[in-house]
Amino acid sequence: TRYDKYAIIYRAAVVLNAVIAWSKRLSDMP
Repeated sequence: TRYDKYAIIYRAAVVLNAVIAWSKRLSDMP
């Protein structure tokens, strides 16, 4: 359904943001 596509996109965006934030936090560590 159309909802499923939005759910997949939403999940992908959340995961992507989490990975970016995590990698930024890792790169900030000495």
